[in-house]
Amino acid sequence: MDLLNELIEYATQEKFSEEITLAKKEYQKRAGEIFEDDSSYENRATAFLEWYLFDHAAPDSGKSRLQIYMDENAGRLSEERSHSIKNFQSNIHGIFIPKKIREDYVVALNLFDQLEYQVKERQAKTLFTKNDVFEARLLSHEDRYCFSGYFGFHPPEALKFIKKEAGTVSKAWKEACKELSRKQNDLKKLEARLRKIVSKREKIKSKLESKDKPGLKEQLDEVESLMFGLKSEISAMEKSIENWKEQKLGNEHSRACKELILNFSYMNLKWERSRNIAINDIYTN
Repeated sequence: MDLLNELIEYATQEKFSEEITLAKKEYQKRAGEIFEDDSSYENRATAFLEWYLFDHAAPDSGKSRLQIYMDENAGRLSEERSHSIKNFQSNIHGIFIPKKIREDYVVALNLFDQLEYQVKERQAKTLFTKNDVFEARLLSHEDRYCFSGYFGFHPPEALKFIKKEAGTVSKAWKEACKELSRKQNDLKKLEARLRKIVSKREKIKSKLESKDKPGLKEQLDEVESLMFGLKSEISAMEKSIENWKEQKLGNEHSRACKELILNFSYMNLKWERSRNIAINDIYTN
């Protein structure tokens, strides 16, 4: 994918060499140190570059290299390019199981959110079998999902363990979604109350225009006070829900997924180098 290659080229410029070196140490400390004679060296090097571009938080700003690129080029990017890069920021990094494999696409189940994604892939039947369990990153491009290019295939015998570990993250995700639904329902109730109050206000105003009945002005003041109070409460709740979504469905969920993915990657590297060790002795807590 041309855009992804351009972004990685930007992220690996000489001026970032010191940051890249530190980032690589951090990454390999968690995902395992790789060497040039490893059979998967190039593939794992690609995994690091994607992690560095999308996930690594720069020490000075706490932002990813992709976010920094967007900030540095704000106002200079075309609308189309800006839209494409923003879609990249919402990438889905997960552990997947193929559910359908077709000539030019695959439907893959993400174990972290239990959602199925249809992903464009011209070599789907060559790359995947029904027993696969693999790490991948989905990018939204031209209104379709596609793979970033890195795949980390785990042994099928490790699926039970991976499902169990991913299930913890998935359960937390589902509970957070239910909590979000409850919060949104509470917001809808307040909005319904506001609509009734606004309707009552309009009726009182209409009566005041036709006749000056005693007590109507006081009723209008009372209703308007209640209306403005509800608007303030709704505004505060909307902000609270957005902050909660960012924290629970964004930051916390993303952090849990990333940690598990790195742990699985480390186990996978051990399995690759130690075929004489039982899978259950590698894929374990």
